[in-house]
Amino acid sequence: MYYLGVDGGGTKTEALICDRNGVVKGWGYAGGSNYIPNEKQAYSEIERSVNIACEKANISIKDITYACFGLAGADRKKDIIHLEKLLSPLGIKNFTIKVDAYIGLRAMIKKPKGIAIVCGTSTNAIGVYNDTYFQLGGFGYFRGDFGGGSFLSKETFRHVIRVAQGREDFSYIVELVLKQLNFPTIQKFLDYYLNNLHEIPVHLTPLIFEAAQSNDVFANKLLNKQAEELALSTYIVYQKLFSNVEGPIPVIFIGSLLTKPDTYILREKVISHLETYSIDYELYPFNSRPVFGANIVALMNCGHGPFDLLQKNLNTTYMGVK
Repeated sequence: MYYLGVDGGGTKTEALICDRNGVVKGWGYAGGSNYIPNEKQAYSEIERSVNIACEKANISIKDITYACFGLAGADRKKDIIHLEKLLSPLGIKNFTIKVDAYIGLRAMIKKPKGIAIVCGTSTNAIGVYNDTYFQLGGFGYFRGDFGGGSFLSKETFRHVIRVAQGREDFSYIVELVLKQLNFPTIQKFLDYYLNNLHEIPVHLTPLIFEAAQSNDVFANKLLNKQAEELALSTYIVYQKLFSNVEGPIPVIFIGSLLTKPDTYILREKVISHLETYSIDYELYPFNSRPVFGANIVALMNCGHGPFDLLQKNLNTTYMGVK
């Protein structure tokens, strides 16, 4: 018997196949698979990652006993129903679909009790308490969210435009952006983007952290706002599910903007803002992979376990870690 876990986000998709004990047999990578902007591309990338994993495991898709797909965009029941139809051509008879934040939480937490705060390409937050589930956000800026890598990159681009127009003060991050995009002067940058209808770059986010480390005012202000929003989301989820629960609630940070070594400034800012709220929580360092949570869900839905053994075997046998 083989079990499939898929972590499908806005920029990449990861598929992992294991046996009933969580021993990894194959894995595959592909591009982003959020179905909302392009469902045909989403299906194609999911299918590609699964096929690569099956090839490495030397099995057919039909050999998969159960699968769990943790997907960006699987935010509401209507999304899940649509995604079930979208993924049915894969030929996997038994599978479940969860929002991507949920599998990140399940990769770390033995029992379904905790809060996951996600800040990667986009942001959202979820809380799970036994059979109760609450999600906050995941719908984009115009539907209440703030931040995520794509948004922060666009805000940085907009800042450079405003500096070039004289609306904001020059800052160190402007120098970094000009160098990254290969413009000798800010005027040439402005002329180029006013004269050409190119898409706004969405890969400038690492520059925000570099600038923040050099005390750039704009970068620190932007990251502080992001931290405020993430802490607020944590508080709201806590109030919805755990205000009457005794003991500290596990909180997991997930996503590249919260877990990479060079994004420590944002983590520190989030923790600082969390301290202003009256919540009893315990921060868990995320030292797993979200896709493991998808495999664990698939395995435990079929009665396999225990959790500790599955988590250990997934961690120790996954040779695809980079």
